[in-house]
Amino acid sequence: MSARVYLDNAASTPLDVAAAARAQAVAANAGNPSAIHAAGVEATREVERARIRVARALGASPEGVIFTSGATEANNLALKGVAFGRSERVHLVVSAVEHPAVLEPARWLADIGRARLTVLEVTPDGVIRLDALDSALNDAEPTLVSVQQANNETGVLQSIAEIVASCRRRGALLHVDASQGFCKAPLDVDGLGVDLVTASGHKLHGPKGVGFLYARPGLALVPLFHGGGHESGARGGTLNAPAIAGFGEAIRGYTAAELARVAALQARFEAGLRAWQPQVRIHGASVPRIPTITNFAIPGRSGKATMLELDRRGICVSASSACHSTRLTPSPVLTAMGLTPGEADEAVRVSFGRTTTPDYVDALLRALTELHGRTLA
Repeated sequence: MSARVYLDNAASTPLDVAAAARAQAVAANAGNPSAIHAAGVEATREVERARIRVARALGASPEGVIFTSGATEANNLALKGVAFGRSERVHLVVSAVEHPAVLEPARWLADIGRARLTVLEVTPDGVIRLDALDSALNDAEPTLVSVQQANNETGVLQSIAEIVASCRRRGALLHVDASQGFCKAPLDVDGLGVDLVTASGHKLHGPKGVGFLYARPGLALVPLFHGGGHESGARGGTLNAPAIAGFGEAIRGYTAAELARVAALQARFEAGLRAWQPQVRIHGASVPRIPTITNFAIPGRSGKATMLELDRRGICVSASSACHSTRLTPSPVLTAMGLTPGEADEAVRVSFGRTTTPDYVDALLRALTELHGRTLA
């Protein structure tokens, strides 16, 4: 196979042609967005155009959008910014299936005594147990809840509306890590009343090294980076105008028609999987998911071995999230969903994007058949 079949879009997506062109055009301008001469004003115009596009996609106010180097920084700013903005210890509530960019800063805040940490169990489908959330919120401490919109390994969507309702009843703040779900599933931030949202550009065919934190206007955050007062004092450092402009351009590609096209590819793949191996497990298949991720397992077959064999055939998939793929331990997401370590080791993640075609899906199904035969013994 001469050309690679790329089906690991949950890890990172190919850069959109229009986004690359926009970033390159803006990079030709040396102006600093903080400067007041013509070149600086032009750079600022590009940044603000992208800020408006992010805000429109969120259903939120542009003044709340803070550009960062990516979702990892944005998640750290959300959690640490809230925790250090309070005089007393905060109560952090997260789920067991969160990304390390949320779990690790949450644990660090607990380790240094700035937070009390509660980790919520999930159902076998990977959905937060709302009764456990309500129980966790039953205290008087200032509380921040942090949950994913869509899981990075399974694509499972959380019920943000119900989680918001629980938080509002208890006066808790809510942070949504939308790194996988942004532009791929609805999230009406103002309508729902979400306080903080984070995402990255490279998950939706934008440049790497750019992301954002949306913070509800009026919500006080202590910055991670102190400097020249950039981003209304929330994040010091010269803005990466070319990457930001490319991010804004990439958002335009996520239309309803494009999402329907990708959903059809996901359905084509999963139907092909079940026809080939009726006993295949698709993790989270019985609950709502984004159309870009299918996490499946062939009983008795190592997911990592399958991934490596597919790679030799020019097909890129993954055995877990990119942040966990080099470790020998089973996926914490899948074990939190109740899978045994052996079952979790069987998982393969296939993720679709704007460059995915039906031929890619068919090539993967053919390769799986070549690897594992028509049926399992």
